[in-house]
Amino acid sequence: ENKTFLAMINNVLTTDGFYFCTDFDLTHTLQRLANTSPDFQEMSLLERADQRFVWNGNLLRELAGQPELHRFALPVIHGFIVMKPCRINGKIFEWILISRRSCFRAGVRYYVRGKHPKALSWLN
Repeated sequence: ENKTFLAMINNVLTTDGFYFCTDFDLTHTLQRLANTSPDFQEMSLLERADQRFVWNGNLLRELAGQPELHRFALPVIHGFIVMKPCRINGKIFEWILISRRSCFRAGVRYYVRGKHPKALSWLN
């Protein structure tokens, strides 16, 4: 059983597109977070996470009832994150794009979208 469990963990850790953050809620948009109450902001990442995007939700379920462990429970999202520096009118800043994939719609389309041979045939 231990070998099976370790193989499962290794599979997840080597799969592209899984992200977590220890101090920012990746499950909500920045706009949504800006419009929340101070009480919401004080909640742990586990308590306030949008469950549509928490890929390790089943694993975190047991920890949800133990508030003293919430600081160790980090929601994991699946998707795409890019961070790029930018310069506009002499001001330098970094922009970040986060695309979250719903764990309730986990089909393979995410991996093959835009890569269909017919879609690429016009490039040749």
